[in-house]
Amino acid sequence: MLSSSKATEVIRRVLVCLAFATGSFLNFWIGLSERRTVYFLRGNPAVTTLPKVIAWELILTLAMLAAWEVCRRKQRDLWVIHVLFVLACLFPFGIGAMALARVSPLGLTSWIQARLFGPVAIVVAALLFGVAVWRPAASGRLLRSLLLWSWLVLSVAILQAAATMIHYRSIDYRDQPQAARLGKPPQEIRVVWIIFDELSQAVAFTHRPQDLELANFDRLKNESFYATAALPPAAATLVSMPSLILGEKVLGTGPDGTADLRIQTAVGWSSWRSSNNVFDTARQAGFNTALVGWYHPYGRVLNRSLTECIWVPTEVEPGVEEGYALSIVTAMEERMSLQIASLPLAGRLRRFSPRRYERRVRARDFEELRRRALEVAADPGVGMMLLHLPVPHPPGIDSDAGGYIENVALADRTLGDLRRAIEQAGLWNRTAIIVSADHGWRIGLWRPLPEWTPQEEAFASMNTSEVPFLVKLPRQSDPVVYEKPFDTVVTRKIISAILGGQITNAGQIEMTLH
Repeated sequence: MLSSSKATEVIRRVLVCLAFATGSFLNFWIGLSERRTVYFLRGNPAVTTLPKVIAWELILTLAMLAAWEVCRRKQRDLWVIHVLFVLACLFPFGIGAMALARVSPLGLTSWIQARLFGPVAIVVAALLFGVAVWRPAASGRLLRSLLLWSWLVLSVAILQAAATMIHYRSIDYRDQPQAARLGKPPQEIRVVWIIFDELSQAVAFTHRPQDLELANFDRLKNESFYATAALPPAAATLVSMPSLILGEKVLGTGPDGTADLRIQTAVGWSSWRSSNNVFDTARQAGFNTALVGWYHPYGRVLNRSLTECIWVPTEVEPGVEEGYALSIVTAMEERMSLQIASLPLAGRLRRFSPRRYERRVRARDFEELRRRALEVAADPGVGMMLLHLPVPHPPGIDSDAGGYIENVALADRTLGDLRRAIEQAGLWNRTAIIVSADHGWRIGLWRPLPEWTPQEEAFASMNTSEVPFLVKLPRQSDPVVYEKPFDTVVTRKIISAILGGQITNAGQIEMTLH
């Protein structure tokens, strides 16, 4: 039997190694402990992500224990062993620091994204490494003590994450039943509302690069009501999409579980799920409704208002990502790649950038949304639809070297595909097309990232917050240009008037905006 002191030492050793492993995934535990995260997930993280995290933590814990035992028995090269241990601790402490910074009320995330963060972090790391080389044994003892004390934070994060996983079951992440399909629409008219996420008026039209050809946007512009100074209701999808769908300015939002969003308007806070929206108006007029989109869990929040709904989630940070149909080896590799990308500065290197993972996921999700959008747009039984597509929102989809500008070209090709699908279905002459964006291009958000290109830098001093706004009415062929600024939150009013027959020409759209 082990003596009490020996047993205590073994327990201490296990706790240190387990703290090392758990700290290496602290971003997952803290991310999941924030209950707002579950709103953005497609599946239950207890099924999709937790098994990979637990597996890696067990592997790291056992590897640390084995290495510790080997070092204890050999009792040589202790200087090298202490230095290697200190270097290894950069992994859990680096990830832990980034995870805590993201939830800090001091706004540290914006500072981390600043250009000066890199040089400062390098200097700090060099100083710490110098201390470790100078006093490796003392540094090792200090880090082991810090790992033991870190259980004060780790245990809280784990318990809160466990409470989240217990509170929300797998059924809570499923789409809810949709509205019953109605018969033939009462009028020979339909509306296809296309939102290209983060499409900027400056890039698409006003200050378009000379080598960027957007034939489909130009063709639609030359036969549509075209606004040159349209303003989005907000600068983020979380707020702007509820504003557009409700036709009311939303001032703030707060995810409320997996299937609702608390929204703040001029009259106070309410539920997005229970609020009357543009799809309710269309259904009351006898039209079937559909939504193909991303980011918001539309199939859980707006299901009662939709005849058909297809949606994909956004990539959730930090580390509570969706699960995909991957082999166990590939899934484990993806998980560790995301962890490395979570380290300070590592995410800024192209090799470890989380945008590489996002690009693969976004490309797959976009292709699925594009395919389903083409099907819905060509369905004569759907009278009003919203297609909220994740382009040109970064990262670039077509290639590792691609970026926002390439995604704008992809949005143009998608518009052309949608037009051909509608024309081939014989529906073009009775379809109203509305093209806009939820918000403009947020240069300040994307410029610090390593994927930023010289072509994108040309727009750094421009105002890219305005969005395109085009309305092509059935049988309209002449362009109308509108130059006064307005908020696109009025889109719901325009759609309702088109479906109700109050808007049949471009002049009536102008009257709606006055």
